[in-house]
Amino acid sequence: MKKFIVAFAVMFFATTAYAKEQTVIKIASSYGAVSTFNEQAQFIADRVLTLTDGAVKMEIKPSGALVPSFQVLDATASGAVGGAWTQSYYWVGKDKTLSLFNSPAGGPYGMDGIDFLGWMFHGGGLDMYNDFYQNVLKLDVVAIPSMPTQNQPLGWFHRPIKDLADLKNFKCRQTGINVELYARMGMQTIGMPGGEILAAGQKGVINCAEFVGGLEDERLGFPTIWKYYYLNSLHEHSNTGDLLINGKVWRSLTVSQQAAIRSAAYESYLHWLTWVQAENGQALARMIRDHGVKVMQTPPDILRAELTTIDIMFKEESAKNPWFKKVLESQKRWASRVVPYKNVAFTPYNYAADYYWGIRE
Repeated sequence: MKKFIVAFAVMFFATTAYAKEQTVIKIASSYGAVSTFNEQAQFIADRVLTLTDGAVKMEIKPSGALVPSFQVLDATASGAVGGAWTQSYYWVGKDKTLSLFNSPAGGPYGMDGIDFLGWMFHGGGLDMYNDFYQNVLKLDVVAIPSMPTQNQPLGWFHRPIKDLADLKNFKCRQTGINVELYARMGMQTIGMPGGEILAAGQKGVINCAEFVGGLEDERLGFPTIWKYYYLNSLHEHSNTGDLLINGKVWRSLTVSQQAAIRSAAYESYLHWLTWVQAENGQALARMIRDHGVKVMQTPPDILRAELTTIDIMFKEESAKNPWFKKVLESQKRWASRVVPYKNVAFTPYNYAADYYWGIRE
């Protein structure tokens, strides 16, 4: 009996000590409850719990549960929440340099998602990213890149687009620097969180929208109100999102716990990217079958205008923003190492894809 009591006491106090030692980090997401992005965040949380033997628990909260979508950065920096799951281009109102760390139009300089990650991890991007947040914006956060979506569609429209000049007849939801990009191209643009798009479309506030693509767009209900889906675009050619952790919280973690969070975020990148590509294909098939969605080809003059317009915007911002210029030049140097080679060495994806899966006479 005494042995049982002693054993029970040891187990009780060990469990109590474990509970006291566990660090709980509440993560405020910029995405609604149905978003696949939150599923990726939960994958990270589950991996962190495993890798730290339960010592670090991340609680993922959808948009609005802790703070509104576009307030998660400031809430993280102030310590109101432990972290955020978001995109840096939401904060271009603070500084347009942030658009370069996330989804710059055209790649930039032709980079795809893998090239962009190469710059982030091997071209100095990650160090510049955290340096900018901490020493330029004076925000006490640690930024960890994750959440890939690759090339994003032009978006959903209530009728077919004729050409570039026709954009003036559309009022679309955009975010980040793309609000300005498409406004310069003639479109009427409105910035809003993804969770507000459907209601705005139903009320006629907008007649087109861009969000992510495939499965994500299906879950948000876009094919129920819009039927013309333009997949080709260059406005978000290499999309990468962010896991942000409050600096004080980060410094309270051990080195191995910090490494566990980074490892889980980077693992999720590969896990989610390889999964979502297949899911996007299935979602597209369902939207065509169940909602009569028509997949459209983006007029070539719109694709060209995306590149020429963003080049003008980049040139203008570089002339007045030293940090923007510094980051953009760094990206150009990296792109010069990889894009020209891939352009001549890689057979276009659609060559074999059309042979096996394209529509043939």
